[in-house]
Amino acid sequence: MDQLRDDKINPLVILDYQNPLYDGGATPYSDAAYAAWVNYVKAVLNYFGSRISYVEVWNEPNGGWFDDHGGACVDVVGGHATRQKPTCYAHLLQVTYQAVKSIRPDVGVVGGVLYQVDTNYLEQVFQAGGMPYMDIISDHPYGATPEDGTADTQQIGMENLIKQYNNGNPKPIWATEVGWESSVVGYQNQADYLVRSAVLSLAAGVQKYFWYDFMNDHDEYGGIHTHGLFDEENSAGQYPPKPSATAYKVLTQQVGTKSFVRSEIVGSGIYDKLFSNDLRVVWSTAGNQQIYVQTANQLTVTSMTGATQTVTPVNGVATLTASADPIYIQGAASRVLAAGSGGTVTGMETQAPASTVNLSAEGRSDWATWAAATATSYDRKSTGGSQISNYTLLGTGSASKSGGGAPTVSWSDGTPDAGGTNTAGAYTAGANNGFQLTVPADTTKRAVKLYVNSWHATGQLVATLSDGSGSYLDTSVSSSSGTSAGVYTLIYQANSANQTLTLKWTTSTDFGGGGVVLEAATLGPAFSTGVEPNDLAPTWNSAVDNAAYPAGGLVNVTGVCCGMTAPEAYVDNGAPLSNHSGTQSLLYSGSGTTSSGADHAYLKVFDLSGKNLVVGPGTTLTYWIDPESSANSYGYASGGNSTCVAVDLIFTDNTNLRDSGAVDQNGNRAHPSYQCGHLTLDTWNRVTVNLGAVANGKTISRVDIGYDQANVTGGYRGHIDDISVID
Repeated sequence: MDQLRDDKINPLVILDYQNPLYDGGATPYSDAAYAAWVNYVKAVLNYFGSRISYVEVWNEPNGGWFDDHGGACVDVVGGHATRQKPTCYAHLLQVTYQAVKSIRPDVGVVGGVLYQVDTNYLEQVFQAGGMPYMDIISDHPYGATPEDGTADTQQIGMENLIKQYNNGNPKPIWATEVGWESSVVGYQNQADYLVRSAVLSLAAGVQKYFWYDFMNDHDEYGGIHTHGLFDEENSAGQYPPKPSATAYKVLTQQVGTKSFVRSEIVGSGIYDKLFSNDLRVVWSTAGNQQIYVQTANQLTVTSMTGATQTVTPVNGVATLTASADPIYIQGAASRVLAAGSGGTVTGMETQAPASTVNLSAEGRSDWATWAAATATSYDRKSTGGSQISNYTLLGTGSASKSGGGAPTVSWSDGTPDAGGTNTAGAYTAGANNGFQLTVPADTTKRAVKLYVNSWHATGQLVATLSDGSGSYLDTSVSSSSGTSAGVYTLIYQANSANQTLTLKWTTSTDFGGGGVVLEAATLGPAFSTGVEPNDLAPTWNSAVDNAAYPAGGLVNVTGVCCGMTAPEAYVDNGAPLSNHSGTQSLLYSGSGTTSSGADHAYLKVFDLSGKNLVVGPGTTLTYWIDPESSANSYGYASGGNSTCVAVDLIFTDNTNLRDSGAVDQNGNRAHPSYQCGHLTLDTWNRVTVNLGAVANGKTISRVDIGYDQANVTGGYRGHIDDISVID
């Protein structure tokens, strides 16, 4: 104890257990045993004097394992103690508290000492009169993982219970024992769990947090318990530290005496806890996830090992990765963002724009174009309600009319100019300067296109939803010595109503006198899915569309292998190859059975009958398809069979896409049989179909996946991903 005092360690002394001289060695229940217990308490305090500041009364009385000696104060089931009776524990608290305060009023009495967060037992102790005899209430919030609720939500529930029985007043809560064995969860997980459970506990209002335990120990049967921060002694007489020891040290250095400020909503599986002095602790329980920290300041990022790095934001955004290993982010920041959490912002592949763009056809909800006449000109759809806002300048630059390098955009339903064309755009020069505009967002999926270019610069687009449920960042439009034009297509929806999507287009790198141009934007309805967990899921799995025409039905196609009797179309993980994006895609497979007639299978996937998805003059269908060869389909596919597949659309007027005469971007019919041989095996192929040219005004009822190849037998297999229908 003297050494602890010299090392400035304030011990928590546990008062326990039975005395073999009283009550037959059982948990105290007689007056004589309680009197002996009081003498023991006073003797401990008198002996150690000022070296004791806190005492804890018993250990896990709700568990039973420290009371398994029988007696009147123990509930016994099946020959074993299940708990110390709450009335007995309340009395033990009373006599202990009175004994402590009689000689050391300054010593804090810690009671409860619950295994896990057992509010049912605690309430019975309160009802038995135990509340006044505890200065501090403690628990041992063991759980499967830190995020299972024991470290935070249950602690908050316990605080509410305390207030209920204490005239609305709180009492300090300490987590005086918690840990995970490294032999069970692994060394790194033990370190991760330590930091995460400590931070969650502090965020829930827990005042002190104690890890169990300092080093691995042995039980009376010779077994090793590996909860320790240090391994047991090795042959060199050393106690090797585990990663958890370093993690605890860094946690103490980083959080120390800082106070918790708030929890911030970022995205699915991402935890962001803000402490005083602009310290955030961030981690992810859903794999590695990219996060964007909105800040104008340099950030210092510290890992669990204590390694630090300085991160400089670009155009107000610092990009980091959240993982299972918490990181400490030091520096003033407005918020942390990530995709997901119910809302999404998905950027389709950034492309060079077409040479001409009809804004009236493409922007059915709204459109806008800038600098047709002067730098401040703002032409827009007359009936669009200015859903696409006018731009505001970011940074210190000014706007001028650009000298060209953009597509020719035209319109016929505008204001203040009813019709016209524009080959320019608003231009601003210099690093970190640019434009900001907003579009409306709610739980409806929309598509916004942004026509931009950069000159002697790298442009950066940052898009964020106002409810924090989704974000997007890209810097692919870049030219160090000339002009680079691009069109961004963002498909987005918020997690809640009455939100906005903010678009910031700025210069991230100026190669010398460079800047960025904002020319036009369009807004329209959208259908889009990558069949990820937050996306629209298929309505049907492996279901043949055998309704009357325009459905395609099933003729001479069976299962691809393994005794299957029918073709497939369902969500899987993309194996044996990878998905186009994310972790899931649509598997298709089957096998043609005749070489002398029709072989086709059309399977229905998405029901869009309630979406009111009407094709406009500029609407396009885009999807990605990876037809598999025999070598990459477990030997199931034959030859080029897997390329004879296409997405088909069924319209409410009893027509379909495959028989419409529509062609893809390469001039091939948008019909499965006409795609044969035009797709590359074992590669993600992008297919784009101009729906407006053949189906303007039609309403899409459902999405099918079709295989069609007459007179050829054998298997086919592949994946389809990232299907979209947008203006």
